[in-house]
Amino acid sequence: MSGAPLAFVDVETTGLDAAVHEIWEVALLLDERAFVWQLPVDLGRADPRALALGHFCERRAEALTLPDEFAADFSRLTWGHHLAGACVSFDAERLSGMLRAHGACPGWHHRLLDVEVYAAGALGLPGPVGLRDTAARLGVEVDEAALHTAIGDADLARAVYEAARRPRPEV
Repeated sequence: MSGAPLAFVDVETTGLDAAVHEIWEVALLLDERAFVWQLPVDLGRADPRALALGHFCERRAEALTLPDEFAADFSRLTWGHHLAGACVSFDAERLSGMLRAHGACPGWHHRLLDVEVYAAGALGLPGPVGLRDTAARLGVEVDEAALHTAIGDADLARAVYEAARRPRPEV
């Protein structure tokens, strides 16, 4: 790692296909500061399973952030940071496209920190096993109600990272 600060991030999308589906919620954790944005999306192109998984209908805010405003804020806040999270390449790819589409530059460091891969190494696993299972193996409490919310997943990713950094007793 470059020594750049970490920015824990998570996105909730209307599906998995980057060519069709959009980001509807983003969370960012910088030190002790937390940011959450909900964005307007075209529900006509959404995957209902993705919306159900993220509890879109139950959690959708009435006041949404304009994409240009979000892009400018997110670019400024993450400039020079390492993005960190669970399967963070998914988030970074989508965020990069969105920022560029709205006139902003993704200025985060090109090295990403996937906490599932990081923790797998610390646990001696051959590869990642998913955020929930990784947390359980590290003794990190999982708030089931917060899973698949951008802020809940970003917070859990940070907790997994911190737990994986702790020295492990020799087995």
